[in-house]
Amino acid sequence: MVRVTWLAIDSDVKTPITSADSFENLQLALESFYLTKNEKVKCMGFTPHITSFPDQYEGNLTYERETKSNDKIDIHTDIIEVYCINFFPETDY
Repeated sequence: MVRVTWLAIDSDVKTPITSADSFENLQLALESFYLTKNEKVKCMGFTPHITSFPDQYEGNLTYERETKSNDKIDIHTDIIEVYCINFFPETDY
C-alpha cells in the first residue's frame, strides 16, 4: 500500500489550505473551504503538470469566485497548487 498526502497550496500567498488522502477528497475539502467564505465559487478545472521527470507537483486547480462589495461584483481567480507527497513513515516498495 502506497501512502501519500495530497496537499493544496494557495499560489498567491504560498500557504497550505488543506490536505487529504486522495485527489477526490482534496477537491471535496476545497469545496468545503470555499463554502465557508459565503461567495459564489466555480471550479474551472485542473491543469496537470507535465514533465519528463516525476516530482511532487501534480498541477493546479483554478477557482473563480464572485464577491460583492458596495453593490459591485468582483471576479477573482484563485490558483491552487496541488502536490502529492509521501506520508510519514514512508512506504517500503
